[in-house]
Amino acid sequence: MTVRLKTIIAISLTILFLISVVFVFSVLFLRRHTIAQEESQMRTDVGRIFAALSEEVHKIDMFVYDYAAWDDSYAFINNKDDKYIESNLSDEGFLRNRWSDAIYVNTAGTIVCARGYDLEQKKPRPVSKSFLRAMAKGSPLITHTKLESVKQGMLVLDDAILLLSSRPILNTQYKGPIGGTLILARELTPAEILQLSLRSGLTIEIYKLNDAHAASTIAAARPLCTSAKTIAVRVESPIKLSGYLFINDVYGKPGALLCISTTRYLNQQLRRSELFFFIAFIVAGLLSGVVILLFMEKSVLSRLSDLAGFVSSVRSTDNLSARIEMLGTDELAQLAQSVDGMLAILENDVAEQKLAEENIRRQFEKLEALHTIDKAVAGTFDRQTTLSVVLEQVLTQLEVDAADILLYNQESQILEFAAARGFQTSALQHTRLQIGEGHAGRAVYEQTVIIFPDLQANSGAFSKAPLFVQEGFIGYVGAPLFAKGQVVGVLEIYRRSSLTMDQEWLEFLQILAGQAAIAINDADLFTNLQISNADLKAAYDATIEGWSRALDLRDKETEGHTQRVTDMTVRLALAMGMAEADIVHVRRGALLHDIGKMGIPDNILLKPGKLTDQEWVIMKKHPRYAYEMLSPITYLQKALAIPYAHHEKWDGSGYPRGLKEEQIPLSARIFAIVDVWDALISDRPYRAGWPEEKAMEHIRSLAGTHFEPRLVEVFARLFGGKEPG
Repeated sequence: MTVRLKTIIAISLTILFLISVVFVFSVLFLRRHTIAQEESQMRTDVGRIFAALSEEVHKIDMFVYDYAAWDDSYAFINNKDDKYIESNLSDEGFLRNRWSDAIYVNTAGTIVCARGYDLEQKKPRPVSKSFLRAMAKGSPLITHTKLESVKQGMLVLDDAILLLSSRPILNTQYKGPIGGTLILARELTPAEILQLSLRSGLTIEIYKLNDAHAASTIAAARPLCTSAKTIAVRVESPIKLSGYLFINDVYGKPGALLCISTTRYLNQQLRRSELFFFIAFIVAGLLSGVVILLFMEKSVLSRLSDLAGFVSSVRSTDNLSARIEMLGTDELAQLAQSVDGMLAILENDVAEQKLAEENIRRQFEKLEALHTIDKAVAGTFDRQTTLSVVLEQVLTQLEVDAADILLYNQESQILEFAAARGFQTSALQHTRLQIGEGHAGRAVYEQTVIIFPDLQANSGAFSKAPLFVQEGFIGYVGAPLFAKGQVVGVLEIYRRSSLTMDQEWLEFLQILAGQAAIAINDADLFTNLQISNADLKAAYDATIEGWSRALDLRDKETEGHTQRVTDMTVRLALAMGMAEADIVHVRRGALLHDIGKMGIPDNILLKPGKLTDQEWVIMKKHPRYAYEMLSPITYLQKALAIPYAHHEKWDGSGYPRGLKEEQIPLSARIFAIVDVWDALISDRPYRAGWPEEKAMEHIRSLAGTHFEPRLVEVFARLFGGKEPG
C-alpha cells in the first residue's frame, strides 16, 4: 500500500470518527437539555393549575366570610325566614356567584337550609345525598369551636368533586356565640375542567382516588409523588409528557389526583432537527475531507511520493557514494534542482501559513471588537457610553487617528455632533449640518460611503471649523448610519496620513457603522420608552387623584380629607424606613382608601346622623368592594393594602377579615393612625373637631388595641406630640 493511499485512509477515518463523536455528544446534550426544559415547564404548569383551583376556593371563601358574619344570617339560622332565602339564595345569585350548593347547619347539627343549583343546566337541583351525608352530626365540616375557624378546600364525594368553604355563623360584629355553620360549594364538573383546559392550553384531568377508570394512572403516580405537595413529571412517550399532583381534601388527606398532559413539541422538533444535524454533519465532513485531501494532494502527498521514490532509489544501492558516482553530471544537476525546488516550495508554504495565521488573528480581533460593542449595547442604555465604545473600536480596528459620530435630529433635520475620539482640538464639536451639506451631509443624502484620500484638495467642507487645519488630517471617510430604513447619523473617520483601503477594510467599516446605528437606535428607543412610561405613570396618577377628588366631592363632610391623609401617610411611611419604590404604592393606596364607598348607597353614605346596625353592615362592606374594584387592575394591586385593610385593628377586632398584628400590611397599619387622626381633628355636622392635644392623647390610648404601639410612638414624634409616657 502506497504512502498516499495510507494517508488518505487515515484522514478519512479520522474525519469520520470526529463527525460521529461530535454528532453523538451533540444529540445527547440536546436531548437531556430538552427533557429538563420540558419537565421544568410541566412543573410550572401543574403549579399554575393548582394555584387557579386554590384561587377559586379563595373566591368562594370570600362570599362565605361576608355571609357568615352577618346579623341576617345569624337570625336566619335560628328562625328560618323565606325572605332571607329569596334575597340571598335566589337562582340569579347562584348563577352570578357560581355556587352549586349552599347549606346552613345549626349548632345542633340540623340542616336548616340546603339548596343546590345546576350551573350547566341553569336550574335548581337538590343537594346530592353524598354531600348531605358529609354534613352528619359531628362532621368536621360543621364543627367550629373558634370564631375565626375556617375549613376550605376540596371535598371528594362519591358522585362529585366540590370546591367549598365552611365558616361559623356570627353576628355582624364578628362575635359569638356561634350560631351554626354556613357552607358554600362549587361542583368541579367535567365542563369546568374542560374550560380550564381550554384557557390554559393543557389537557387537564382530576381523578378521585377511588376512580376505577383511572386506577392505572393513579398507581403510576403514587411512587413518583412522595408527598401531597410533590409535583411529579413522567415522560409517557416521545410525544407525550404528564405531570401529577395529589391534592389534599378539606380534611387534610389526599383526596384527588391532578393530572396534566401536554404534547412534547420540543422533543418532536428536536427529533426532526437530529436528522437535519446528521445530514449537515455528513455534508460538512465530506466537504472538509475533500478540501483537506485536495490540499494534501497538492502540498504534501505528491512531495511525499517523490521523496519516497528518491529514498527508495537510494536504499536500493548498497553504497550511497557508489550510487552518486554512478550519476552523471546532468543527473546531479537535475537532482540538485529538484531539491532546491522542494526547499522553495516548503519556504513558500511557511510564508503562506504565517500569512494565514495573521489573517486569522485579524479576523479574531474584529470579532472581539464586535463582541465588545455588543456587550456595550446590551449592558447599558446610555448612548454616550455606547458611542465611546464604538469609536474606540473604530480607531483600533481600522487603524485611523480620529473618528466622530454626528446624530440626525429628526425634528430639526440637522446632523449634530454627538461623540468623538482622537481629536487634538475641539474642531468639530459644534458641527451642525443639513442633509447634503459637507461631506457628512452628502454621505446621508447619497446614502453611500464618501471617501477623500486627500482632504487638502477638498478643504471647503470644513471651512466653518477654523481649528480643523491644526489637526493635520489627510484621509477622510464618511459612512451614513441607518437603522430600520431611517437615517440616524454619520460615522466620520480621519487619518493624518494617506488612507490605504482594501475591500476587507471597507466591509468591516460597514459592519462597524451598522453596529453604531443599532446602538443609537436602541438608546433612542429606551429613552422614548422612558418618556412614554413617565407619561403613562403621570396619567395613572392623575386618574387616581381624579377618582379621589370625585370621592371627596360626593362625601361633602370629608372634603379635602383624602389629600391630607395621603400627605401624612407618605411622611410617616418614610419615617418608618419604607423603600422609595414602595412609597408610590402607599400614596396610591392612600388616595384610593375609600374607593369602596362608591358601592355604598347615598342614603347610608350621606346620612347626617348615626348609622343603624343594619346600615353599618352595609357600610363595613366598602373595603371588600374596594378589593373587588381594584384587584383586576394590575398596576394597582400593590396599592390594595390600604383600601382593603385600613379598618383592621392591631388586636384583631377590625374588619373585614379580622387580621391582627403583623398580619395587617404595614402601609395599612400606618394609614389607620393617620385616618383616625384626621377624622378626630376635622369638623363634622354632628360635632366639632377635637384639639390636636386631645386627639393625640386619644391616639396614644389606642396603642396596643387599635394601633401598633411602635407606630404610635413614631407618629407622636413626627407630628408634634410629646414623647409617649
